[in-house]
Amino acid sequence: MIKYILTFVFVLLSVVSTHSIRSHHHHKVGRKQNHQQLNERPVVAILTCEFDIMNTGIPVESMPSTYTNYLEHAGARAVPVSFKASKEDIYKVLDKVNGVLFTGGDIMQFNKTTKEFHQYYRATEMILDYVIQKNIQGDYFPLFAICQGFQSLHLAISNNPYIMSDSFRWGHNDTFKPMIAYENSRFLSNQQEDLYDIYSGSEVEFNWHQFGITLDTYQRSPNLSFFFKVISFDTVPGSEPIVATVEAYDYPIYATQYHPEKNKFDFLHSSIPHGKRAQQFAEDLIFFFVEECRKNSHQFDSYAEEVALHMSNHRRYFGFMEHGGDNVFIDYYVF
Repeated sequence: MIKYILTFVFVLLSVVSTHSIRSHHHHKVGRKQNHQQLNERPVVAILTCEFDIMNTGIPVESMPSTYTNYLEHAGARAVPVSFKASKEDIYKVLDKVNGVLFTGGDIMQFNKTTKEFHQYYRATEMILDYVIQKNIQGDYFPLFAICQGFQSLHLAISNNPYIMSDSFRWGHNDTFKPMIAYENSRFLSNQQEDLYDIYSGSEVEFNWHQFGITLDTYQRSPNLSFFFKVISFDTVPGSEPIVATVEAYDYPIYATQYHPEKNKFDFLHSSIPHGKRAQQFAEDLIFFFVEECRKNSHQFDSYAEEVALHMSNHRRYFGFMEHGGDNVFIDYYVF
């Protein structure tokens, strides 16, 4: 009996050790929101990132245009929110939009030498707190995180900057491997059940990352296993399987380690899947997320205000970037 009591106390202390807002993840969401009146013109904020697109050795605040294309394909519009902005300014944007998306990237979010977090990670942490608090209050506010964004969420929820492992999947087209049945996932509920079975045997995921989080690590982290439901995993030769798709139990928070947007709009790498199944898989994910954003009633004070913040107001850079020894054509927004 004492053993079970001590185990319970250990788990409880582990959960309390996370940020005070994030520890409320057993609250149900959307109680005050009237989902019968859907917002048919959702606007999604995309957190900016930084890349060395000019090949100067100095990264600039930017993001691939594929994420904007991905949202617009599903009927949403996109506005940027700068990771360099103050908490107050970030929240001002979030108060106007209907959801938020974290992109992929190659930022070193935690410097193991200096023990410092990158400003980008600090921004994701502030946004995550906003999303959780709004949902606790009954203001349904969705979040979708891809690759680097996936990793940011896990750093924040685990409260452990060393949670990631090397899982080098640079340019790999992987098979979707579900861990749960079709009907037990909200994120995948937009798919037809027969397609779910087809995806399970198809290479529809494009992985483009150096780090990941293993299933074993997940199971040993109460903070993660209590917050997220693992939907699918990927196998890594010579390493433990890594988590690929997750959704929060009690919040409209969804994340993929792989890049579904590349299936639709990126031809940078020859391994990116562009077949019919890969297209449908990518569409199912983004159409579900945008439908989630339609449940949020935030709005701009005027259409002119919205248009002034739209992604199309920012410069696009077309050119070539050295990547993995190759010069690849790129299309990025620059801020």
